[in-house]
Amino acid sequence: MRLLIFTYTDAMMRLKAIPLSLAFVLATQIGGCGDDTSSTAQSSPAAESRPMTEAEIRKEKERRVYNPTAEERAEDEARRQAEAHANDPVVTKLGEPGAAPAFTEYKEIAMGTQLVFLRSALTNQPISAIAVADGFAHRIGDYDLGDEEMSKLLGELVKERDQFAQRDIAKRLDPILQKHADEYKSVRYVKVSFPNVGALSGYDFDKQGFDFTPTPFNDVYAGSEQERIRALSTGAPVNDRGTVIFSDNRQYQAAFSNGGEFRFIKVTDEAAARAVEAVVKKRGTRIDATVYGYVESLQDGQNTKSDGKKLTVIRIQRVDLSEESNPSTVFYSYTN
Repeated sequence: MRLLIFTYTDAMMRLKAIPLSLAFVLATQIGGCGDDTSSTAQSSPAAESRPMTEAEIRKEKERRVYNPTAEERAEDEARRQAEAHANDPVVTKLGEPGAAPAFTEYKEIAMGTQLVFLRSALTNQPISAIAVADGFAHRIGDYDLGDEEMSKLLGELVKERDQFAQRDIAKRLDPILQKHADEYKSVRYVKVSFPNVGALSGYDFDKQGFDFTPTPFNDVYAGSEQERIRALSTGAPVNDRGTVIFSDNRQYQAAFSNGGEFRFIKVTDEAAARAVEAVVKKRGTRIDATVYGYVESLQDGQNTKSDGKKLTVIRIQRVDLSEESNPSTVFYSYTN
């Protein structure tokens, strides 16, 4: 075997023989060998982590077999319930009404305009004429609201389409409405009359009383709108909440929280039952009802939150019955 001795001088001689351009390429390649890995790492930093979105979390749960904890099951159920009831009517419960006055002292509610005032007073919210104008009838000026100037301005506001003109009218009308609303600050006990609610049934000797089924006394379906629709599709009995609607403002309505309790008029005294039966059996008799009670809650929405109805919900204490032809004479008073 031959031993080759390669000296520095020989190396230099050989390097000088390499063309300059090739020498530069060789030098560049040799010089960059040790830095290749670090250069690549520096030019490709790891992507920053971020939390998963709700949509991604749900998709991941569907993709894999998921065994939720009790807390996760509760969270999922709460989310489903929130979605199912998102458009349910909103109920604002009121505090205790205080001692009741004599029935003769109950505030009579005969117009939707009064319910506008009452709601403002009970919620301590100022009245905005523009906000409530849509609920008023277009012939509002034909109604006697107890204030000629207020009726006139309401009529102008309802008819006006120019937004600047509406605001000008509202500036004059708002303080008048607020003055009337302030008069209802202490009102909780009210009476509401609604005529021509139908006839009572004949006397039921087994149950000892008369069936009485005016629409405003409908039992209330307590489920969500989706549940209500499903119940209707199966033929289940589902009642809308009955209300008393006034001609001046159809958006603000009176409703009853315990109307179902008054759909049967119990009369155990035979003499009283005979007197009621005599009225009931008159040909063509129709019944007027006057309800006494206290305002228990306020409700935004009748069947759904978005339907725009504003309900004043009254808990009934007494119902007076009279003939439509003789409304001033009460032929029976019923307290459940």
